[in-house]
This record gives sequence, C-alpha cells and structure tokens, in this order.
Amino acid sequence: MSRSGYTYDCESLELWRGAVRQAINGRRGQQFFRDLLHAMDGSTDKRLVEGDLQCADGSCAMGLVASLRGVDVADIDDAFGDSCELVAPRLNIAMALAQEVAYVNDEEGPAQETPEQRFVRVRDWAEAQLAREGEG
Repeated sequence: MSRSGYTYDCESLELWRGAVRQAINGRRGQQFFRDLLHAMDGSTDKRLVEGDLQCADGSCAMGLVASLRGVDVADIDDAFGDSCELVAPRLNIAMALAQEVAYVNDEEGPAQETPEQRFVRVRDWAEAQLAREGEG
C-alpha cells in the first residue's frame, strides 16, 4: 500500500473526491497551502523527497509544513503506511487532505521524477489549490 493509503477501490470515489475538495477549500486546508507555499518559497533546497515526511535527504510537502510550524514528526515512520493518519491531526488538516498531499507528492508525477522536478510540480499544484479572492 502507498503512503497515501489510496487504493484502486473506486466504489465511493465520488464521495471521497468531495471530501478532498471540502478539505482543500476549507479554512484549515487553505492555511495548509499558504504555509506550504511559504515553506517552499523560503527553502534553500528546492527539492522534495518521496515516501518520507523528513529524512536525511530532505522533506516531503507535509514535512516542510511540519518544519515551518515547528511540529515534531520524527516519531512517525512512513514505512508502516499510517503516516497520514498520524500527521493529519498534528498539522490540523483533514485526513482526506493528508492522503491527497501524500499521493500528489509521491505518486502523481512521472516515473523517474527527480526531487527537483517533484518540487516544481508540487509547488504548482499547491498554488492552484488556493482559493482566489472573490471566489466562494
């Protein structure tokens, strides 16, 4: 199973996508994306790792937000497949959003994507998730 916890079971896909949209567009989700963009723009290392919140090689998107917010995630082991369940409450985001961010960070890109390419792709995606002024 992937770190996101996503599977190919599409039985309730429409409901799940609704939960993801709601999490992205909600107050906590929008704050997460503002913080993510702030962390990415302030990062001297313009790369994102795959499969780990934080490791010797760097951080994933959620790991960057954890660092920015001063949230300790060192005890979360991504190898057990429950990192989204554990990190979501620490980052004050919905589980659906944590799983979506893990999926986009780890699995949405092309095969053989470099950490630098992943950084650009995820940053573009994060920026696209921010609600525009005047939209409701």
